[in-house]
Amino acid sequence: MSTQILTTTRPDGPGPDSLPADVQLSVRDLEITLSGSDGAKPLVKGISFDIRRGETVCLVGESGCGKSVTSLAIMGLLQTPPLSVTRGQILLRDGDQVTDLATLAPRGRAYRDLRGRAMSMIFQEPMTSLNPAHKNGKQIVEVIRQHTDLSRRAAWARMLDMLRLVGIPSPEIRADQYPHQLSGGMRQRVMIALALACDPGLLLADEPTTALDVTTQAQILNEIRKLSQQRDTATLFITHDLGVVAQLADRVHVMYHGRIVESGTVREIFKDPRHPYTQGLLASVPSLARDEQADTERLNPIPGSVRDLPANPAACPFQPRCRKALERCASETPPNMTISETQTARCWLEAESR
Repeated sequence: MSTQILTTTRPDGPGPDSLPADVQLSVRDLEITLSGSDGAKPLVKGISFDIRRGETVCLVGESGCGKSVTSLAIMGLLQTPPLSVTRGQILLRDGDQVTDLATLAPRGRAYRDLRGRAMSMIFQEPMTSLNPAHKNGKQIVEVIRQHTDLSRRAAWARMLDMLRLVGIPSPEIRADQYPHQLSGGMRQRVMIALALACDPGLLLADEPTTALDVTTQAQILNEIRKLSQQRDTATLFITHDLGVVAQLADRVHVMYHGRIVESGTVREIFKDPRHPYTQGLLASVPSLARDEQADTERLNPIPGSVRDLPANPAACPFQPRCRKALERCASETPPNMTISETQTARCWLEAESR
């Protein structure tokens, strides 16, 4: 069956008809701008990536790099104004149809129809995402009935099946409780059940295990991974935890100051990182394998913070914090350098090594 185009495309990028059949989401040259009294400031600066069905893609970086705002733009949850998508495309496959989400009104009916059905999101803190005034089961049933033709009885049965699927014991009891009566891990499982209740093709997870203990975190990650594979769901996982990336990801995009500075498979990124920022992230993780006699070798943080920017706006944004910076890094922003068929890095060091 041929692909049906739901929306017109912007003239600044390729059309939705060029979306490969196995790609569930394609973000192309996305720019997100913050407007204020001092003018417009780009927060996300032309990033591009694809997610295929059954694939888990991780966005990695420090706080303030643009990861969460990218996921909110995909879901149409940006606070507009002052935030807005000012360039690019967000192409979402929904069955045999492709929609450019960047052309839809975030509060419009078309976007509301896609949220919860074609794409869903697991937020970082379930206590602020679940409604404290409604019971857990009722919140999931509401989503199911919103996007399907199931009766109330059938929707209730499906909700109980979802709670069992994510590993909640005694789902009949938990469904009749309020969010505050559950532990943090249980609440996050309810959020996963809610997100997957309508079998969406795309799942976004914004650091969903940050507030959980290590054991519960591992259980939640296993559930997300297992359910994504079973349902052939495309998953975008946002995190700053490289341990999570190693456990969960198929592909990794490292973000810094609104740009993707390196992309590759999880093996490539961990075994052969090419960008100094990626190398710094990996080096800053404590390891028992390192020399325990030298604290400076065990803990090797990246100097400065994301707010440290070069004096020249045209320079590489990581230049003030980079121990390997070249002279040209202070005056020119590097383009993407191709390393292999699947790995790229935005760094002059890669160009100098060729």
